[in-house]
Amino acid sequence: MAEFDMSHNKNNIVEYDFWLTSSSSRALDFLEDFTKFDESLKDKVKFTPHYVFWECTDCDKTHVRKDCFGGGRYCAVEPSNDMMKGREIVLEDLR
Repeated sequence: MAEFDMSHNKNNIVEYDFWLTSSSSRALDFLEDFTKFDESLKDKVKFTPHYVFWECTDCDKTHVRKDCFGGGRYCAVEPSNDMMKGREIVLEDLR
């Protein structure tokens, strides 16, 4: 899903936010492909990445231990990759 909210700012810099998780190959492909455009725009844009986590404090303890930090306050799961634990995703996103 994409949302384009275009409000005018006084400094004429386009600001864009990108929500992702490091376990998403689509998101990483997009970032790699978009880098050449971002570099050519230089000081005309402001890019802000946001990493997606969710809270699951009521989840099963096994799930929390495998896929979360902070007692279930920060969780991640990538259904397309059963080999990667949510804790690994959170650590990579923080890195």
